[in-house]
Amino acid sequence: MDNQLSATILSLLITIFAYRFSRWLGRKTNHPLFTPILPATIIAIWMLTTLEISYEEYEWTYKGITYLLGPATLALAVPLYHHWPTIRKYFLPSLIGIIVGSTVTLLAAITLAHLLGVEQELSLPLLLKSITTPVAVEVGKIIHLNPTLIAFYVTVTGMTGAVFGGWWMKWARITDPLARGLSFGTISHGIGTSEAVKEGELQGAVSAVSMGVAAVLTACLIPVIISFINS
Repeated sequence: MDNQLSATILSLLITIFAYRFSRWLGRKTNHPLFTPILPATIIAIWMLTTLEISYEEYEWTYKGITYLLGPATLALAVPLYHHWPTIRKYFLPSLIGIIVGSTVTLLAAITLAHLLGVEQELSLPLLLKSITTPVAVEVGKIIHLNPTLIAFYVTVTGMTGAVFGGWWMKWARITDPLARGLSFGTISHGIGTSEAVKEGELQGAVSAVSMGVAAVLTACLIPVIISFINS
């Protein structure tokens, strides 16, 4: 028990250090590759491996941090409340954007996998890559897809969007806060939403809404797409 407690405390300190250092590094370099989520993950994995802390020992820290995601997600209601008049005003065009974005990312993923000759066992979980992990895993269970692959695809998609999303939108000259929030939430779910919040309250609020709508929409579309593929 003492060893588990020591490992949990050390794991928590490593996680906090990795994130804080990555935040500092990101501010100093101002480079998309140093968006905290990527270097923090690499640093934490390296330190945990070096100190020989197993996944089972780290799991207690992981569960504690994951538990805090609930209150953190609920806190997104604050900027949502503040910017509700703006969101309501542009709800219809925003909804169209979410529908188009969700549909395109679904079709692009499965089409690319088909062209590359990827087996269905590996390619079908790609359909869930752009919705938040809890929803993705539950939908995956219903349609009998590999939950480990789903979690991997979702995490990689979120990290890619968080790291490069802002840079891509800057390159494409997308400066409107509402459009940027929609993009982060629709494509990069919770991880992207954390980056949207850093840009501003409106971006964070819109990203939270689009993340939820995209998850529901994608969950409804996936059975239809899979039925079409298997027909």
